[in-house]
Amino acid sequence: MEETLPNPTIRLAGDWTAGVPADAATWFFQNRGQLVGREISVDVGAVAAWNGRLVAFLLRLRNLLRRDDGDLSWHGLPTGLAALLRMAENGQETSPMAVMGRAAEKVSKKNGGNSSEAGFCAFAFLGDLVRCLCRFFFGKVPTVGAGYGEIFYRVGVEGLPIVALISLLSGVIIGFVGIVQLARFGAAIYIADLVGLAMVREMAPLMTGIILAGRTAASFAATIGTMRCSGEVDALRIFSINPVAFLVLPRVLAVAWMAPILEIFSAFIGIGGGMVVALSLFDFSAVQYVQEMVSAVAMSDFFVGIGKALVFGLLTGGFGCLHGMRCERTAAGVGRGTTAAVVSAITAIVVADAIFSVLCHRLHM
Repeated sequence: MEETLPNPTIRLAGDWTAGVPADAATWFFQNRGQLVGREISVDVGAVAAWNGRLVAFLLRLRNLLRRDDGDLSWHGLPTGLAALLRMAENGQETSPMAVMGRAAEKVSKKNGGNSSEAGFCAFAFLGDLVRCLCRFFFGKVPTVGAGYGEIFYRVGVEGLPIVALISLLSGVIIGFVGIVQLARFGAAIYIADLVGLAMVREMAPLMTGIILAGRTAASFAATIGTMRCSGEVDALRIFSINPVAFLVLPRVLAVAWMAPILEIFSAFIGIGGGMVVALSLFDFSAVQYVQEMVSAVAMSDFFVGIGKALVFGLLTGGFGCLHGMRCERTAAGVGRGTTAAVVSAITAIVVADAIFSVLCHRLHM
C-alpha cells in the first residue's frame, strides 16, 4: 500500500478472500496520523479476489477516518463493491450481511418488482433467456466445463433408466393393442408400421418430455428456489453476474441438447418392445419386422420426433428455471414452485404436441 500526495490514495492488492492482509492494517495504523482531516480515495485495481472481508475492512476504515474528521471516497470502485458500500450510508447498520441484504432488496426494486418476487415476471425472464442464448451462440457467454458437465450428466445419463423403462412398456402396450386389432384382418405384420410411427413421431418425444418435466423441471425449480431462499441469487446480482446466464442458461442448454438424444434412445427401446410382442405372438422373424418398419418410417419422421423433443426440452428447462426464480423465499414456497414447474411444463408440452400435429398435417409431413 502507498500514499500519493496531495490527494492520498490507498491502493489495495492481493487476495482478500481468506482474510485482511496484514500489511493493509499495518500500513493504515502506522500512517493514521497523516490522514487526519483528509478525504482518502481507494484503488482496488490490483485486488485479485475479494468477498465480504474487503467490504467490512473498507467500512471499518471509513468509520475510523470519520472519527479523525476525514472520509473515504467510494468513487471508481467496481459496480458490485460500490453497491454494497453505498448501502452503509446514512447511518445504516454496517455488518456485511445486513448490507448485502439491503443491497439485494434495492436491486430487486430497481428491476420493477418487490423483495418477494425479485422483479421476475415471465416476459422479462423470456427476454433475458433469449438474449443469453443469442450471446451464447455468438460466443459472448463463457462456458464452464465442469458445471455444464454435471448438469448434462444429471439430465441425460441419470435419466436413461426411467426413459428406457417407460419407453419399453409403451412399445409393449402399443404392440398388444395394435396386434389384436390387426390380426382380425390378417394384417398382423403391419404392427411394425404402427409401433414404428407411433414411437418415432409421438410416443418417444412425448414420453421423454413428460419424464423430463416430472424429473428435471422439478429438480431445476427446487435447486434454484433453494438458492433464492439462501440469498445466492441476490448475491449474483449484487456482484453484477446475470443469474439467468449463470444459473438458467446451462440448465436450459443441457435439457435442449439431451432431450433429442433421449428421444432417439426412447424410440429404439419402444420399437424393440413392440417387436418382442410381435415375435412372441406371431410367427414373424426379426428381419421381417425390421424391413416392414423401415419401409414405413421415413427419415422425416425421425426429424419430426427430434424437433418435438428439442422444443419439449426447451419448455421443460424454461418452466423449471422460471418457477425456481419466482418462488417465495420459504420452504413452502419452494415446494409450491416445484409443483407449479411440473404442472406448467407438462401442460406446455401437451399443447406444443397438439400444435405440432396440426402443423405436420398442414405441411403434409
